[in-house]
Amino acid sequence: MSTGTPATLALEASGVPFTPHVYDHDPRAASFGLEASEKLGIAAERVFKTLMVDVDGELVVAVVPVSG
Repeated sequence: MSTGTPATLALEASGVPFTPHVYDHDPRAASFGLEASEKLGIAAERVFKTLMVDVDGELVVAVVPVSG
């Protein structure tokens, strides 16, 4: 059984290739995206948060910069 986020599970189920970038999450972090940017050593303006939602039975994806 796979574990992951709803987004990575959907990618796996659809056969879409992806590469996870893993870091140790600090539960006290105020922002997941900014924490990822810092821990992975990537400028915040180059890190995006992917949101997946179900709207009236249709999957919708939004990609938003974590710096904004």
